[in-house]
Amino acid sequence: MIKVKSYIRWGMSTLLLLAVMTAMSSISVFAWSAETKTTNVVTMSSLHAEIVEEYKRPPFVMPGERTDKKVNIRNTGSADALVRVKLDYDSSILIPELNTGLWELHDDGYFYYKEILKSGEITKEPLLNSVTLSEKAGESYQGKELQLLVSAETVQAEGDGPALWKTTYKELQITQPEQQKAEPVKVVFEGKDKGFRSDTKGMDLFSGFKNLQPGTERTQIIQLENTSGDKADFTLRAEAAEQEKMTEDQKKLVEKLLESYAVITVTSGGKVIYEGSASGNLTGSDSEKTMKQNISLGTIAPGKTQEIRVDLKLSEEMDNEYQQLIGKVHWILQAKESEPDPTPISEKESETEPTSIREKE
Repeated sequence: MIKVKSYIRWGMSTLLLLAVMTAMSSISVFAWSAETKTTNVVTMSSLHAEIVEEYKRPPFVMPGERTDKKVNIRNTGSADALVRVKLDYDSSILIPELNTGLWELHDDGYFYYKEILKSGEITKEPLLNSVTLSEKAGESYQGKELQLLVSAETVQAEGDGPALWKTTYKELQITQPEQQKAEPVKVVFEGKDKGFRSDTKGMDLFSGFKNLQPGTERTQIIQLENTSGDKADFTLRAEAAEQEKMTEDQKKLVEKLLESYAVITVTSGGKVIYEGSASGNLTGSDSEKTMKQNISLGTIAPGKTQEIRVDLKLSEEMDNEYQQLIGKVHWILQAKESEPDPTPISEKESETEPTSIREKE
């Protein structure tokens, strides 16, 4: 009888312990979450150039006389460029003095500059130094004005710009520039109370998607770090953003840029989580790839970092109308309490109960 009473008292103690543990586990129903909205900006470059002349027009020119006339090209756009120049003149009367070190005449009649002309820079040597009136010029040219017309063209250096001129980098004797690499952007989750912070102004996660040109490709790395004391599940979704003040025609161009011409691929933890328009395809149907709903980025433990990769590709079909446009997209990052261990408490307790009974006996 003594053994039986002792066994009953131990059993009541066990039931009490289970009741307490069940009450404690119910608290986890009220999970925490925190989120932040980022404004990601995509900007298009501009491609402009100007002819820079050093020329003082003389009152008159005699046959055989030389006149100084230097012709350079300055890149006034925001994008690095390739340059070609065409001279239109009467070659039987005018004799130009040309530089052939950095300029080369092609079969199409254009002189091609054999270096990339960076934004804001001027050609290192002029195409034209001077013009001489031929000694063969007779009296029929007296009192007439002779013209030498200069026209310049530029195309983007990034991507396959030379193809627009039906040539190649090799034929131009220019080394093709490498794809621009953006510095990684760090986003830190500091906890449910402090939320998120970033090392970029306004938490723009697209810091590398600036000064873009048709046909170019860029990659942006986002380092998502969890410095809180909690393991958290992270998600991502997109929302439409209010665009810059612009005309209705410009708004339509921005809409087409973000929904048709700019395509992104988002990879998190080595897994592609979205591939589609840069806008997030917010107007698409639920059966299409969209970022309307939260997409899982995975679970990040305290003190750990996960890499998010965004690859952007722009269509080559875009024309000069898209220069200097600015497009905005909102991304919402969310962190929430990670799901608890799914193993029921009763199962965990049953695993240890036989050991406890044997110890008690």
